Amino acid sequence: MTPFSLREYLAISENPALLNDALKYHRMTQKSKESEDFRAFLSVLSESLDKAKDIDGWFLGTDLGVVPDFDVLWYGQKFVLNINLKHVWLSTMSKKTVRTFKTQARIFRLLSPDLLVCNIVFDAHEKTFFKLENDSLIEISVNYLLKLMNGKNGLQQNQVANLSSSSFLISPLTDTEGFLSDKYWLAEDQESIKQGCSQPGVFGVQGKAGSGKSLIAFDLAKSLNGKKNVLFVFSGAIRPAHKYLETIFASVHFVPAKSVGKEDLDKYDVLIVDEAQRLYDEQRKQIAQWAEENYSKKTVLFFYDVDQALGPKDAGNLMHSLCTSFERRKKGKVFFLKKGFDPIQVFKHL
Repeated sequence: MTPFSLREYLAISENPALLNDALKYHRMTQKSKESEDFRAFLSVLSESLDKAKDIDGWFLGTDLGVVPDFDVLWYGQKFVLNINLKHVWLSTMSKKTVRTFKTQARIFRLLSPDLLVCNIVFDAHEKTFFKLENDSLIEISVNYLLKLMNGKNGLQQNQVANLSSSSFLISPLTDTEGFLSDKYWLAEDQESIKQGCSQPGVFGVQGKAGSGKSLIAFDLAKSLNGKKNVLFVFSGAIRPAHKYLETIFASVHFVPAKSVGKEDLDKYDVLIVDEAQRLYDEQRKQIAQWAEENYSKKTVLFFYDVDQALGPKDAGNLMHSLCTSFERRKKGKVFFLKKGFDPIQVFKHL
């Protein structure tokens, strides 16, 4: 990934074909409105620069998948500008934007605990800048921004993009303490689905491998501990981490799918089935019948992948049909997860 310079981008950005070719060369992506907004951003900077002066080091559209994407990044020595482009800025956007910056801050901490991060919002419509200070967005001048960069070119490497998923993703079954210490967060769509499932009914959460199904399942079990009796059903054999989690979560019981027939389901308020497409026919029918009889007072959650077929018992389409049947009869709802990272999004060393 090669950064743009200010003059280079301004020279080509009004020609869509040239810009598209340049983005490919620089190995970056950018939406059309972001292109328009970034051009406005650079135009404001250029008006306060000497005509012979250029500023290099602009990285666009950095997306790791686990946090909101970074519109624009510019790196100095032990310093980074994180710029959020807004086509039109409204004060009602402040809370969400501050949350975005806080979430992205976890990534920067992985680069260096001493890294100074300056979070900036640019309002392309009004040509104004705002800086995050103490959870508030304070208007700043273009000269203040240029002073931060100290008239220098930025570094030539995108340190955020160079992070691999192994740098910050672990599984709660391999780093259970990290999971128990809340060193992770739910993406916006995952949080929305979690809230939507927090009531009686039969809910299906469909998503491909890596979309975050297990993240929601484990997080729900943790959040319900001590409030509801939860049965967590999973495919495969029970692992030491399951047994350890059970000693921590007093009201959560982990059980392999093959053993669910031995359970008295009436003892539980919430039934979570992870990788539900892997249930055998007998297991699926038993849970479906219990769900039918108890949907108005119990919560049943199926997490499944329609396309996965690891063996003859995998039945994603059957599971999806079951969940949509409950939805059609207003006894539940089906949610869809976008592609994300797998395994569970838990951050190391924060």
